[in-house]
This record gives sequence, C-alpha cells and structure tokens, in this order.
Amino acid sequence: FQLPYLPFPIWGQVGPDVRTQGFDGFRPSLHSSDLRWSYGGTRGRAQDWPAHLVDKPVPLILPPLAAAGFDGLLVYRVAYRDNARQLTGALERQLGLPPVVSPDRRWAFFDLREYRGILERSHSPATFEGLRVAALHPLQIKPGPGLAEERQYGAYTPTYQVETDETELIANNPRASAQAVALRLSLSAKPGVEVSVRLHDGQRSVVGAGRPLSISTAFPPGESRIELSANRSDLARGPAYVVVEAIDSTLLPFATAPTRDAIAPQTGTSGREYSHPAAGILSRP
Repeated sequence: FQLPYLPFPIWGQVGPDVRTQGFDGFRPSLHSSDLRWSYGGTRGRAQDWPAHLVDKPVPLILPPLAAAGFDGLLVYRVAYRDNARQLTGALERQLGLPPVVSPDRRWAFFDLREYRGILERSHSPATFEGLRVAALHPLQIKPGPGLAEERQYGAYTPTYQVETDETELIANNPRASAQAVALRLSLSAKPGVEVSVRLHDGQRSVVGAGRPLSISTAFPPGESRIELSANRSDLARGPAYVVVEAIDSTLLPFATAPTRDAIAPQTGTSGREYSHPAAGILSRP
C-alpha cells in the first residue's frame, strides 16, 4: 500500500513543493514485475477505495490494510513537508519495527506480514473478514446538486461548499447488507450560519460552526440520501462547507487517536478569513 494517497488521474504538481508530481505513484511499478500496488484506481470509482481510508489515523488504517492482504506500506517521504518523520514515527510505534529506508532516503518501507499474523490470531475470522470488507467496500459519499466538491492534496475527507438552500448528500453502500458507521457531519462557516440535516432514516439535526452532528447509524445497501437545507441569507454572508466523515463500526475498537493524523500531508493554510477543515484547496474537479 502506497502513502501518501495520490488521486488518479491528476496532472502536474500535487505535493507541497515541486518534488511530487501527479503520476509519481507509478514509480514503484517501474522497478517491479510481480508486485501489486495500491496506486492507480480511477478517482470516484469503486477501485478508488483508498481515498476513503487515508483521512483516518494510523491505528485505524493498519488493521483493514493488513486484513485486505497488503504485505507492506511504502511511504514516499519527499511528498511530505517533514519528509514523513511524523508519519514514519507513528507507524514505527504502532508496528514495533523500524522501516527499511532507500539509499537516497526518498522511500521508507514497513513490513506488515508479522502485524497481519498477530491481528489474525488475536481476532475471530468474522472480525478479520469484517476488517477486509471495511477496507475494500467503504461507504461512499457523493455530492448532490448544489454542492461543490473542494479538493486539496492531503485532505480527502469529503468536503463540499453549500451553494443552494436545498441540497443533499448521496451515500452509497456497495455491500449486500446494511453498513453500520460512526457518522460525523460538521460545518465550516461564519458564526451563526446553520445547516439543517435530515438523515436517511428520518432523524433530524442542525449543525453550525463548532456544533457538529455525531451519530451511529446504519445505511442500507445501495443509495441513501442525507438532505441539507440552509437559509439563503446565511449563504450570502460567505462560503459554508460541509465536511462528512464516516468510520466503519468494525474499525471503532481500534480508534485510539483523533481522526486527523499525519497520514495525509498538509499544505498549509488557504488564506480564508476563517478556519476551513480543508485548508489550502487546490481546485474543484
């Protein structure tokens, strides 16, 4: 599994400086003939499941990656402002072993085979299979009309600007059974701006700056809709961004850190007049 996650296809510079380009994820493939790599799933399709995992902390990504069959983690150190010191330190503490670093120090490799063996021996077959499914078949959140996706290298939690007073989020569960998740929906906007939320199961709530919605719920197979509504006068005061985070319930026992962690490289601030969770936005798709 390759870190950082790089969307595909994307052209040009994608990192904090010119050292990282859009197709750098293909570099390991050029030096191997019998290994499979995580990079290259077309953005927005089912093969792009890593995008739904990399915004979570190290303790939450290691179990599903190991259960999914990955033998190692390859970190492209130059894609991080600190040369991945924070990330590799977190991985080393979690795995209990140091990485193998390339002679030019651009790459760091962590062996996951021993970790996977320990994980498999210490959990039931059903739990281990649940971790595999959590990695490969996550809940996918997509914007409906009136929501503009905001993208930033290093911040892949679904983030959307609310552009109309009535809109919706579309949650797609690709599994044949209901998917239980811990759902968090937060708003980044000027003080006083609120968005009303109606979940797929009829539950209602109101979110505002510093007042997120956090709830455990289950999404049935297929598409479900989360309805959003806001006052036009509030939206006229400045941009409002909805941020959606969904953690599969199978991963919750492994949660020992905040959702934000060193996995995703940070790009600095966006220069907006108030804090935005996806600071440093590159562009809309």
